[in-house]
Amino acid sequence: MMLKRMMIILFGFFLSIYGCTPQRLAVNVTASLIDFNLISFNEEEDPELAKIAGASNLKLLEGLIKADPSNERLLIWAAQAFGGYAFLFVEDDDSKRAEMLYKRGADYGLRVLKKKGDFKKALKGDIEEFKSSLKDFDKGDISSLFWTTYCWGGWINLNRDSPQALIDIPKVKLLMERILVLNEEYYYGSPHLLLATYYSSRPRMLGGDPEKAKHHFERAVSLNKGKFLMSYFLYARFYAVQVQDEELFKRLIDKVLETSSDILPEQRLSNQVAKRKAKGSLRDMAQYF
Repeated sequence: MMLKRMMIILFGFFLSIYGCTPQRLAVNVTASLIDFNLISFNEEEDPELAKIAGASNLKLLEGLIKADPSNERLLIWAAQAFGGYAFLFVEDDDSKRAEMLYKRGADYGLRVLKKKGDFKKALKGDIEEFKSSLKDFDKGDISSLFWTTYCWGGWINLNRDSPQALIDIPKVKLLMERILVLNEEYYYGSPHLLLATYYSSRPRMLGGDPEKAKHHFERAVSLNKGKFLMSYFLYARFYAVQVQDEELFKRLIDKVLETSSDILPEQRLSNQVAKRKAKGSLRDMAQYF
């Protein structure tokens, strides 16, 4: 009887420490395993296997969020997972479905960002109010900022003729710039890739700037030491096409195809998909030049 009472007391003490109901405790225990799941996912060498597993992971995350809607770690993971899945496996074949996935990811990320300072209010305000609200974010917010912006930008890229996308572009650009200030090295230099893609995916009259795009692509490659092969693919697909440099395009694509995916084992999946996308771009060269 005494042992049973002690177990109840200890269990109650454990819950009080973590501020958890039994349901939230179960979510936290499950969520602790997701770290390892993401590591394993990113290390996968078979994109088809990753595609199948990735869909299940998305629903697992959504189920956990249903059980614990305010869990910021889960919300950030969901933004990363939906955005990554859309880009790696869906966008090239089904832009409408990718659009939906990007939006879903952005919505999860925004749920985290809206908790910070005046950001929620500023979302509906003018551009100066929005810019001012970004000062509240610091280096600890880099993951939520980056993955929300990644998804939001992905949605805009697939909705360029949408009035809402045109309204959102200045806000997303400000987010990109804030991320770069906070941590240019995040995720293998990806803050530079965001801006590089932005500057090289639109004409000058709409904010495009080939010189800035080249600078950001080169800086990203420098930061990841050429091991994150998606950098080379994006450099070719956006900048080389924008300036109509066919020789540079081929050189960058060859770099992707000739470099082993194992050069960055923790991003083996991304490197494998970069190779797949590179091969597709070679087939489609006539459309670009």
